Amino acid sequence: MTSDRDFFARKSSEYGSLIGQKEKSSRLMSAERLVLFIIAAVSAVVGLKDDKPVILTVGIIFFVLFVALCFMHSNIKKEIRRAKALKDAADLYLSRIDGKFEDLKITGEEYLDIRDDYSFDLDIFGKRSVYSLYVVSESKGGRKRFADELSGKITDIDIKSRHEAVKELIEKKELLLEYQAQGKIGKLDKPLTAIDNMCSEGRPLSSFARMLIFIMPLFWLIPVASVFLFPKYKLLSVLSVLIIHLIVWFFISSRYANGFSGVDRLSRQTEAVFRQFLLIEKADLTAPGLRRLVKGGASSDKKASDAFSSLSFTCGVASLRSQPLFALILNSVFPFDLLSYSLLSGWTEKYGNEARKSLDSLYEFEAVMCCTSPSLISSVSTFPEVTDRTDDPSANAFFEGKDILHPLLDPSKAVSNSVTLHNDIALITGSNMSGKTTLIRTVGICAVLSYIGAPVPASELRLGKMRVISSMRIVDDLGEEMSTFKAELIRISKIVDASREGRPLLFLIDEIFRGTNSADRTEGALVVLQNLYKPYITGMMTTHDYALCDKVESRIDKIVYYHFSEKYNDTGISFDYKLHPGVSHESNAAFLMKLVGIT
Repeated sequence: MTSDRDFFARKSSEYGSLIGQKEKSSRLMSAERLVLFIIAAVSAVVGLKDDKPVILTVGIIFFVLFVALCFMHSNIKKEIRRAKALKDAADLYLSRIDGKFEDLKITGEEYLDIRDDYSFDLDIFGKRSVYSLYVVSESKGGRKRFADELSGKITDIDIKSRHEAVKELIEKKELLLEYQAQGKIGKLDKPLTAIDNMCSEGRPLSSFARMLIFIMPLFWLIPVASVFLFPKYKLLSVLSVLIIHLIVWFFISSRYANGFSGVDRLSRQTEAVFRQFLLIEKADLTAPGLRRLVKGGASSDKKASDAFSSLSFTCGVASLRSQPLFALILNSVFPFDLLSYSLLSGWTEKYGNEARKSLDSLYEFEAVMCCTSPSLISSVSTFPEVTDRTDDPSANAFFEGKDILHPLLDPSKAVSNSVTLHNDIALITGSNMSGKTTLIRTVGICAVLSYIGAPVPASELRLGKMRVISSMRIVDDLGEEMSTFKAELIRISKIVDASREGRPLLFLIDEIFRGTNSADRTEGALVVLQNLYKPYITGMMTTHDYALCDKVESRIDKIVYYHFSEKYNDTGISFDYKLHPGVSHESNAAFLMKLVGIT
């Protein structure tokens, strides 16, 4: 990870220097443009006023130089935008590595659903979340794809293929930065509504409108003929043709006006998508999963970038009509709107279906990019070994993690632990703030990352493919007249119901039935554990209820016990946050109350 941090720090410095150089060149060009324009304007005025062709010619030459400099200046500005986007991407990797969540603005809160099996409990989404830490996609579609994978909505991921893809991308950090920069430049974080519409909603021109595209330019033969045949009416003939074109523009082109909505954004976003596909096509990726995504929906003899290159050109033509005055001039001499619309609808007919598939492939590619993050930003990471035995559910009910880390903790303070579960249930005891809840969240997060094919923050991990379900953060609902205890009952009943499906299950329960009295809590927890005591289920439950531990020990065989401990001194409590075997009977509640002045 140190080498990765050095790489991103070096790149950030390089891009910062490049920005400074290009901005200096940009300021110089601005001054040069002004000088050239003044010289061109003065020369033109003097040359015309005093009838001096030489001075007028000089003015024309300087105007041509001015136009050329404008193009050069435009390219310099593009280079500045690219360098800033690259620096921003590199800086965000540094923020992830250093645990600076305040710099990570993408939270995924729109994907949060407290009814999910685990996402609310495991901090999958939110301001300080797994999603916020790992998402590197710039597109709305890519972000949603990654969110759906993290929340378990997409379950058909080929883990072995995903590992191959992620491993290859981890070694292509410059490609990741360039790809993200193009997304930032193209503002792909906005919904690609215009592109989606182009893929599916192109209404073809009527036969009559298509005929007008070819016939109307021929009307200009009338003024040409009148110059020789009816010179007295040449001006009238010109005006007549102009009026015909304007009538067509007003009455016929207006029918297709909606087809131009969003062309400006479409042009910018299409250019970005085109460049992203071009980047990954030129990267010569070898992993089969990546090659499939790079191909997108393109036919065998084409590239996915071809469709978006064509659309980018088409949008460039159509965008010429964005200025009303320019649109009026263009359509006065040629049925430009009809031609532009014909190009757009023709693109939909030719590329619409494959472009939509290509976008879906691009979103999945970006989800793979997000899966590289745990390896690039964690101090330790590994690719887990996931077992998926469909013939024997009990063969999947295990979790063997060595040195697993919670990814959302301060990297400089995080403490690793090792956990082993084999078709059994772990009861975890310990004092307040000792690390119980953090541990079971760590287990849950590692399982979730494993199932999407991402590396995990651990030195080793083996586990079976299981449904992950939790009951940790319990939220009451006054509007639904639901108490905290009732809300917890609903969560627990969901876990029990899942246990009856006969599918491998990993459950995580924090302080069960904390909202009721101790006797009911003990008996209720015991009933739940008896329901979950099945060979295809493994899980973890934290508790302060030592009476529960005593009763479980006498009634259920396959229970393992772990605990966290602490040390006391005159100034406070110190925790080592390390998992130990056995049951803890310590409590620090009285000591904590004394520390805050409650005696």
